[in-house]
Amino acid sequence: MAVYVTMKSASAALYKTMTFQDHEYELYTDLKSYDDIVGAAGSKSNGCGTPAHLVTISSSKENDAVYSMLEGTQSNYGEYSVVFIGLHDRVAQMKWEWITGEPNFFTNWAVNEPHDHGNGEYCANLGYLNLNLWQSIPCDREYYYVLEYDTDSKNCPTQKSSIVIPDESNARRPLSEYLKSEERARRDCSPVKRYNFEQCVSDIVTKNELTMSYLIHVMLSSYKRTV
Repeated sequence: MAVYVTMKSASAALYKTMTFQDHEYELYTDLKSYDDIVGAAGSKSNGCGTPAHLVTISSSKENDAVYSMLEGTQSNYGEYSVVFIGLHDRVAQMKWEWITGEPNFFTNWAVNEPHDHGNGEYCANLGYLNLNLWQSIPCDREYYYVLEYDTDSKNCPTQKSSIVIPDESNARRPLSEYLKSEERARRDCSPVKRYNFEQCVSDIVTKNELTMSYLIHVMLSSYKRTV
C-alpha cells in the first residue's frame, strides 16, 4: 500500500505525518525521554478517536516506512537522526516486548544489538548508523519520537452496532398493531426463512416495534418448528 507523507514546519514539534496500511503516524522533533513520550501519547487521539501509542513495527515494510519519516531531520544523536520506538525489556532483561503488548515477530537490530553494558539500556531507537536499524539505549535519553494510531482518520472503521432490545414497558405501540398473528411472526423471524434471526431482530428492534417478551416467544416458537 502506498505511503502518504505530509511535511510540517521544521520548527514545530510535529514535523511530519504519514499514513501507511490504514495506520497514521506522527513524527515529533521535540526531544523527550521514553516515559515522557508515553505520558504525552496518553492524551492524544486521532479523528477516529483512536488513542496514540509509541510506534510499534511488525514488518520490514513498516520499518522502512517509519524510517523514511526521518528524511530531512537534523541529527539528534551524534551524527545520527534517531527516534524512540515502543520496544522495551523493562519487565525481563533481554526479553523485548512492544508497549502495546502485541506479538514481537519482527526485529531489525544492528550488529551486536541489543546489549546493556551496565547502562540500563531498556529501550530502543530506530535510525542507528543513519540506517533503518535498531539500537538499545537508556530510557532516560531524549530523542525524537513517532506516535502511531491504529486507524486512518480519512477512513474510520464502521463499528457494528449492538442490538439493543427495548424493554416491554418502552414499546411505542401495542404489539397487536404490528404482529397480528403467530404466523406473521414465524414468517418474519423463522431462522429457515428469508431472514436469519439476528437480522430479523435487528430490523424490527430498529423500529422499536418488538417487546422483550414477544422476542423470547418468537425465538422459542420458531426454534420448535425447525427441529
